[in-house]
Amino acid sequence: MERRLMQNMQIERYGCGVLRVLSDIDGTVIERHNFDYARRNSVLMTASIRYRDGSRIRIRLIINTDSDYPDWYSYSFHYMTMRGDTIFRYDNARHYPEMHTFPHHKHEGADERAIASHRPSVRQIRDEIVAYLNKERHE
Repeated sequence: MERRLMQNMQIERYGCGVLRVLSDIDGTVIERHNFDYARRNSVLMTASIRYRDGSRIRIRLIINTDSDYPDWYSYSFHYMTMRGDTIFRYDNARHYPEMHTFPHHKHEGADERAIASHRPSVRQIRDEIVAYLNKERHE
């Protein structure tokens, strides 16, 4: 029981670190975040963060609790405009088996064109959001 409690605390610290990286941008609001411990050997983390232009990212991570360090083995980072049009989405849903990065891939644009992509780091995702926000500001 004590080991499980320590794992849960470690997972929440890890999840809050993900949120901290993605919200470390001026004008950002964490709209919601949740940890669902109902699963065996994993935790579902969901969150939504809104940025200064009204765009938002929706996060869904299934975090493995079997290892010594929390790690996500299922993920979706869906960044979209205020209207809900996709800007990009990284995920590892098991479609596109022909891609050399299978199951990892990225969807781009409102038509959600799928391209091969390795699993991104949280900082890489934040940098893409910052680039988008800066581009929007200068247009």
